[in-house]
Amino acid sequence: LGKTVEGFDHLRAAFNEHEVFKEYICLVHSPIKKMTAIVEKPILWDEATNKSAISDQGQWARSIYTVMGRYRLKGQQKVFTLCRVVIITGRTHQIRIHMASIGHPLVGDGKYNKEQAKTDSMWCPRLFLHAWRVGFRDCGQRKQE
Repeated sequence: LGKTVEGFDHLRAAFNEHEVFKEYICLVHSPIKKMTAIVEKPILWDEATNKSAISDQGQWARSIYTVMGRYRLKGQQKVFTLCRVVIITGRTHQIRIHMASIGHPLVGDGKYNKEQAKTDSMWCPRLFLHAWRVGFRDCGQRKQE
């Protein structure tokens, strides 16, 4: 992660203080009505099953999504929404569980959307979630992306 011990320690502290900007692109099922919104729900991760869930016993987590576009597969009525998601925290499966919790599971998500993942795989062979940008301040406080 860091080229020096000082750089590594600096980045680790930035992650712990939620000072690293993490931005993703994902495609979700159904049209999302709000163009932008905050999903702030606690997430509990179960190490034994490698699954997360929304739970009052979980850790605080915040995701901010913005709708980038809506799409329809040729010849079908089903609508999908392309979203930009910025995560403030970095919980295990955070985007996947937050988007599913508001009724918009990710395309190709066999863990949190088994019902639709099989039909998704006919046109999208993997989870439609991609890291887009990461930003932070380096040891000299210069912005890096």
